[in-house]
Amino acid sequence: NGKLYAKTGLSMMDGKRIDGGWYVGWIQKEKNRIYFATHITPTKEVSNADFMGARIDVTFSTLDYLNYW
Repeated sequence: NGKLYAKTGLSMMDGKRIDGGWYVGWIQKEKNRIYFATHITPTKEVSNADFMGARIDVTFSTLDYLNYW
């Protein structure tokens, strides 16, 4: 019932993650716009594949919890 506009980002150096990653954007529902920004840093070494999806999963879970969909 709305549109999602978002972008992921990641800090890398020499092919390795050097900081966390982020997912930022907004949801447009009719005349309402809801902005979000999620930044996560893993507490232990995780694969890039697992980490890439986690930023989006955390954001969607939070938006679900807050009933923003």
